[in-house]
Amino acid sequence: MEVFDRNLGESIAKIPLSKAFSKHKLTVAGNMIYHTDGYNIYQIDYQSKQSTKLIFTLPSQGTIKGIEFHEGKLLVDVIKPINNHLFQLKYEEPAEH
Repeated sequence: MEVFDRNLGESIAKIPLSKAFSKHKLTVAGNMIYHTDGYNIYQIDYQSKQSTKLIFTLPSQGTIKGIEFHEGKLLVDVIKPINNHLFQLKYEEPAEH
């Protein structure tokens, strides 16, 4: 993945992403980029040399459908098969105090 600064008109960082189990999904919050490969969520600080940190792994069967940063919270959509039904769950990262 390349981070493009439209004010400078150039790429400012190249960040390798893990192999995705489904489509790559990204969301941005300040200097942080959140990326999911379908099972894991990574926090990427594109200004740091040690930029990628695993912050969440799906604990059981299912797939992360999407991620979104909204009002200071990371929202995660999960699709999980249970008894031949599909349930969609939302996970909100706990607020820091």
